[in-house]
Amino acid sequence: MRERKRTVSLARPGGSTPRAGRDRLPAEALPEASQATFERLVQPIRDELDKAKRVYEHSLLSAGRALVSEETLTRQQSREERRRDLIAEMADYVLQLEGKWLRPALLLFAAEQFGKSGANAPVIAAAMELIHNATLIHDDLIDEAETRRGRQTVWRRWGASASVLMGCLLYTSPSPRDRTRSRMPSSA
Repeated sequence: MRERKRTVSLARPGGSTPRAGRDRLPAEALPEASQATFERLVQPIRDELDKAKRVYEHSLLSAGRALVSEETLTRQQSREERRRDLIAEMADYVLQLEGKWLRPALLLFAAEQFGKSGANAPVIAAAMELIHNATLIHDDLIDEAETRRGRQTVWRRWGASASVLMGCLLYTSPSPRDRTRSRMPSSA
């Protein structure tokens, strides 16, 4: 018996039904097609979504610095420096695991639809993504997942304790609004 290749139907603009064969993609091509569709959908809010990503990145990378006080650094320089380096390494890794940003995009669309878009909308969208990623890090540990988005999960790379702390750090980071007023680049 011949093996049948799995395909996925694509919706056509205007809601018409896909034609047999022509409007189908191999299942492995779906992520690329989905990403292209998503990019077209978020085009009206692209600037706000980019601002949210900058706030997210800034919040994630600066969160580790808030954990280590200057006084502690002078008393236990080498130990604290190692912790800070680990936090920075983990934060950088989490940034590289970038997802679809669907939740922040939906929030920004809703804000625009109800006339609430403005300076706070990208900040709230970034906080939403921080919380979402915190839940994913903790969920991966609970489920003992090996990979996320094609890469090794945080808990597999650094262990259970470090992943719990990283997830908690993300949970406590959703106050990017306070940080952004004083430290965010003006381009955000």
